[in-house]
Amino acid sequence: MTARRFRTGLTTILLTLLILSGCKFESSITSIDLATAPPAPDFAFGTLEPSFSTIDPLIVDSKPDIEIDNRESRVQAAIDAGDYQLAIDLVIELYNIDISNAAGVPQYNPDLFPGYYATTDPADGSIEVASDAFSSPGILATTLGHEAVHTNQIAEGRAYLGVDESGKVYIIDLQGVYLNELEACRWELEHAKENGLSDTEIIEIRNVVDDFYDLLNDENKALADNDIYELPTP
Repeated sequence: MTARRFRTGLTTILLTLLILSGCKFESSITSIDLATAPPAPDFAFGTLEPSFSTIDPLIVDSKPDIEIDNRESRVQAAIDAGDYQLAIDLVIELYNIDISNAAGVPQYNPDLFPGYYATTDPADGSIEVASDAFSSPGILATTLGHEAVHTNQIAEGRAYLGVDESGKVYIIDLQGVYLNELEACRWELEHAKENGLSDTEIIEIRNVVDDFYDLLNDENKALADNDIYELPTP
């Protein structure tokens, strides 16, 4: 399960799924050379206590717009400092991203597939976040929220993906994968404004939502129309 921003349509989506079905979830795949990025963490997926000492909190009043500016500035400061793990921790706290079904705290990994923002391992729900997801606090928030939806799907037993003994991901039901991606992208669309996404970014997400909806058969489109994302039991 992956998140990738600004997909260019059906061809890219299908290519994404083909790549996904043949790749192994490892901590180092293709290196992304980013001068400001810190070394990759050890991916222990334990409880990680955020260290807020590196950024002085801003004092704000109770106005919602000032609170939003405050959270964005705190996350952006962590990104600018190259402390990507702190940025993840701050987004989870300040944007109220529910990671209760993830295997530990999402971890920064600069070595994910080029062009991908994050991955969720269908075997255990662990999330890894790539360098490209840190282009803005809003993009990081929507990426983490997207992956959190996938962890909920895994916890409910409807990942529609499996992992073989060698660690390779395989597709169990492609229509189920489409439904899951539609659900995760719809979450992004529903929370786009509160996450601070631009109009252009919202249009891009809406296009991806439309692409995944169009990939569904008529029966599953009817499910999606009623916000049902679980395939009927055979």
